[in-house]
Amino acid sequence: MKERNRFSIILEHLLSMANLKNYTLAKDLQYDESYISKWRSGKLLPTEKNYDVILSGISKSIVDSLTDDNIKSFYCEYQLYNKEDLQSAIYDHLETEYNYVKDLKSS
Repeated sequence: MKERNRFSIILEHLLSMANLKNYTLAKDLQYDESYISKWRSGKLLPTEKNYDVILSGISKSIVDSLTDDNIKSFYCEYQLYNKEDLQSAIYDHLETEYNYVKDLKSS
């Protein structure tokens, strides 16, 4: 099996922490569930043309799905204490890993 990339690893970690299923994220993003699965497995990256919208949607979906039980873990991990900052931090984290993997593939 091909080694997973940093984007897929962080995406998997965040979705698992949020208890967010592929189906729910696909519905929120209006994408087919197979794309979510391929992003999580590292087989594909979101398209460069739409990555901003996709990463924004992922970040929003994660924050919207948080409960009192799991939001504290996110606040602790990102050292933040409100949802707006958390959503921005998650977006920035995903974007950093996305750009790293994209640049690595193009070199």
